[in-house]
Amino acid sequence: MHQNQKCNFTTEDVDLIHFKSSIEASLKFIMGQCGIVLAYASLQFDNHSTQITLGDFNFDLISDYLKSHHKTINKKSISTNVESIKIDSFTTVYILSEIPLHSNDSNYSGIVYFLGYENQILTEEKIKLIEFGKLQIETLANLFYQNKALHRIIKSQEEKFDLFSEDTLKINNERFIYASEATSDALWDWNIITNEIFVGESYSLLFGYQFENNILPGPFCEGLVHPDDKQQYEDSIDVAIENGNSKWAHEYRYLKACGTYAYVSDKAIIIRDDKGEAIRMIGAMQDITQEKLLKDELLQSEERFKGAFNHSSLGMALVNYENKWIEVNDRMCEILGYTREEFKQLTFIDITYKEDLAADLAFKNQMLNGEIPSFNMEKRYIHKNKSLVWVHLSVSAVKNSLGEIQHYVAQIIDISERKRMEEENRLLIEEKNRNKALQLIEAKNWYRLLADNTIDLVCLHNLDATFKYVSPSIQTLLGYDPEELIGKFPENYVHPEDLKKFKKRIGSIVKDKELFSEQVRLRNSKGEYIWFETNASLVYENKIPVSFQSSTRDITQRKKAEQIIEDTLLQERQLNELRTNLVSTISHEFRTPMTTIRTSAELITMYLQNSKFNEAPQIEKRVKTITAEIDRIVELMDAVLTISKDDAGKTSYNPIVCNLNEICKEVIETSFNNQKDNRNVDVLFKSNKVEIFADINLIKYTLFNVLSNAFKYSEGCGNVQLNLFIVDNFVQIDVIDNGIGIPKEEQSKLFNTFYRASNSNGIQGTGLGLYIIKMFTKKNSGRVYLESELGKGTKVTLRFPLYKN
Repeated sequence: MHQNQKCNFTTEDVDLIHFKSSIEASLKFIMGQCGIVLAYASLQFDNHSTQITLGDFNFDLISDYLKSHHKTINKKSISTNVESIKIDSFTTVYILSEIPLHSNDSNYSGIVYFLGYENQILTEEKIKLIEFGKLQIETLANLFYQNKALHRIIKSQEEKFDLFSEDTLKINNERFIYASEATSDALWDWNIITNEIFVGESYSLLFGYQFENNILPGPFCEGLVHPDDKQQYEDSIDVAIENGNSKWAHEYRYLKACGTYAYVSDKAIIIRDDKGEAIRMIGAMQDITQEKLLKDELLQSEERFKGAFNHSSLGMALVNYENKWIEVNDRMCEILGYTREEFKQLTFIDITYKEDLAADLAFKNQMLNGEIPSFNMEKRYIHKNKSLVWVHLSVSAVKNSLGEIQHYVAQIIDISERKRMEEENRLLIEEKNRNKALQLIEAKNWYRLLADNTIDLVCLHNLDATFKYVSPSIQTLLGYDPEELIGKFPENYVHPEDLKKFKKRIGSIVKDKELFSEQVRLRNSKGEYIWFETNASLVYENKIPVSFQSSTRDITQRKKAEQIIEDTLLQERQLNELRTNLVSTISHEFRTPMTTIRTSAELITMYLQNSKFNEAPQIEKRVKTITAEIDRIVELMDAVLTISKDDAGKTSYNPIVCNLNEICKEVIETSFNNQKDNRNVDVLFKSNKVEIFADINLIKYTLFNVLSNAFKYSEGCGNVQLNLFIVDNFVQIDVIDNGIGIPKEEQSKLFNTFYRASNSNGIQGTGLGLYIIKMFTKKNSGRVYLESELGKGTKVTLRFPLYKN
C-alpha cells in the first residue's frame, strides 16, 4: 500500500491545516462509496497552495502527468471516464472524473481527479455523489478564504483601534480576542444586557442577511431558529448560563435569507461580570449542511445495505480475515440449519465439504494477492444435520481506503434440488443411451430382415458410394450375387447416357445432405439395360452422417405406360391442331359465299325499293331475315375461330402498360356513339388515369363484347352505364344495363360455351360471348363477375390488377 500527502505552505496557519483535513475527509468518503483507488486534489490561493493525494498505488509514477494535464482544463463541470494513463510495467488506470474548481470572488482555482482501474464505470448515483463532493470542497475553499479575509479585517481593525480611547480599545480587543478563540466562521458577539448581537462579515456571506453596522436584534436572531429546534436551542443556552458554564455549543437548523434552512454548529464563550452574571457571549456559527447530508447519505446507504442483507432471498454472510462468520442473515440459517450464535462459533472451513475446500481456499488466496476481485463457484456445505447442501457461492471483498481487505461478503443460492435433478437426468440419459443402443441393434436386425425379404433392391453404401450391403433381391432384378457387388461403385452398372446426372446426384447427397431420387438404366448380368428408380438418404449416428441407404425399384412397366401416355398425348395434340386448322379453313371458306349471299340480299332490297311489286313488303321482310341469319352465322364463325385459336395457343398476347381510361373512351367512340335508337353509354371515371399491364387488343375485344351484350339485351330500356374506379390494388369496370335480366338459376351456366338464357329467344346471339369475355379477361390476369335480376337488368364487372411502377 502507498499513501503520499504533500502540503506546500510555509505558515503554521491552523485554519489551513483544518481546511486540508476537511478536504481529505470528503475525498476519503467519496473514495469509499465509489470504489475509487486514487484521489488527487490541487488548490492555489493568493499565498498558499495545497496538494493532497490518497490511494493505494504509487502516485509518483503519474504525478507529472496529472499536474501538467490539469493546466489544460478549462471547464466548470465534471467530466467522467476521461482517458487512460499507461505507465511502463504498470497497469492502465483511467481518470474516472476530473473536477475543475474556479472562483473569481474567493480568488482560488484548482483541480480534483478521481482515478480507477480499466473498465470501471461510475454509475449515475456515484456521479451525483462526486458532484456533491465538489460542492463540499468549494464550500470549504470559500469558507477558508472568507476566514482569511476576516483575519485581515481584524488585523486592520486592530490598527485602527489604536486611535480610540483606552476603554473602547479594551472592549474591541476583548471582542476579537474571544472571537479568535471560538471559531473562524460566522463570528457573533451577543450583549445579553441590551439583547443586541454584533455579527462579522462572514455572517452575511453564509446566511445572506444585511444589517446596519452588522448589529441585529436578539429576538430576530432567535426567530430564525427552526421551530422544531427552537425549544432545545433556548434550553441549552439557559442551562449553560444557569450552571455557570464558560462555554456553550449546540447544533440546530437556521433560516437563510433564500428561504432554506442550513444546519449549523454554534460554539461560544460566556463572559460574566464580577458577580458571575452572564453579560456577553462571543461565538461562531459553522455551516455544517454538507457534512450533515454526507452523514445522512452514509446512514441511508448503511440502512439500505442492512435491509438488503437481512431480507435477501439469498443466503448472505460477512466473513472476517480469519475465516470466521461475523454476521449471517435468516436465509443463511435456513439453508444450513445453524443459528446465528452457532455460526459465530464456526469458520467457513469447519462446515465446508473436504473435497471442495481446496478450490475455495485457492480462490481466497487469489483475492488476497490481488489477482481477482471476486469469485464464483459451486460447492458443498455440511448441514447441521450432517447432510450435504449444494450451493452456488459468490464472494467479494470489502476494502478500506488503503485497499486493505476488511472482510468478505458471501452470497449463496441453494442448488441442491437442481443438482439432484441433474444427477437424475444423468442417470436417465445413461439409461436412454443403453436403451437406444439396444433399439438400434434391434432396428438393424429388422432392417436386415426386411431388406433380405423385399422385392426391391435395398443397399447400404459407404460415404464414397461403394456397396456395403446388397439385398438378395439383386439376383432376381439384375442377376448378380450380393457378395459380388460389395466394395464396388454403383456407377459401374449405370447406362453411359445416365452416368453424368447419376454421379452429380450421388455427390449432392453427401455434400449438400439432399435426398436422392433419380431414374436410371442399370446393366444386368446379361448386359441388358433395365429402367430403375433409385431413392437414397443419409444414415446418421450421433447426428453425424456415416453412410447412406438406397432403395431401387424396377420401373420398366411404368416407363412403358408413360411412353403410351406420351404417344397418346402427341396424337391428341395433333388432332387438336387438325381441328383448329379445320375450323380456321371452314371459317375462311364460308366467309366468301356468306359475303356473296349478303351482297345479293342487299341488291334485292335496293331493287324492291325502286319497284311497284305488290309482294315487295313480304319479300323485303324475308330478305332481312336472310341478312340477319348470315350475320349470325358470321358472328358464330368468328367466335368459334377465336376460341379455336386460343385452344391451340395461337392467340396473340403482347401485354404493355396501357391507360384503361383511354381504351374505354376509344371503344365507346368507335362502336357505340351512333346507336340506331339514339341510346348512349353514360361514363363515370372516378380516377383520371388508371394504368394496367395487359394486351390492348384483347381488352378492347372484351369491352366491346360486354357493351354489345348490354345494348342487345336492354333495347328500349335506356342508356348503358360504365363506371371505372380503383378498389384496393385493383381496377374495376362495371357495365350496367336495365334490360331483361337473367333468371337466377341459369346465371352459373352463362360462362359455358353455346349456353344462352331461356328468356333470350328472339334476340340474336351465339352463346359464346361471355365465354370469350372470361377467357380474355383471365389471360390479362383479371376476373369477371355477373350480377343480374330478372326484369331489372344486369351488371358485368371486370377487375384487373393495378399497375405500379
